[in-house]
Amino acid sequence: MDIKVEVEGIKKTGVSKAQKPYFILSCYVYLPDVRHPQACELFSDKALNNGMYSVPADFSIVDKRPAMSLNVSEAVPVKVGQAA
Repeated sequence: MDIKVEVEGIKKTGVSKAQKPYFILSCYVYLPDVRHPQACELFSDKALNNGMYSVPADFSIVDKRPAMSLNVSEAVPVKVGQAA
């Protein structure tokens, strides 16, 4: 399942101990059955330009609880007006 994410900008950048760059993105996530987009910060290993993206969502069980994570590294740009 893909989730629509609107990137507003890069909030923080840095380099990990393994000398790999990382980015904290300021975003809005459009969740199914939720009326308004939800503000959040997402971790990525690549910088994304401002705009709308379709991002794969992974669902799993963590500590016996359902969990969802977004694979921002595989984000695909979406044209405005195109459904995710």
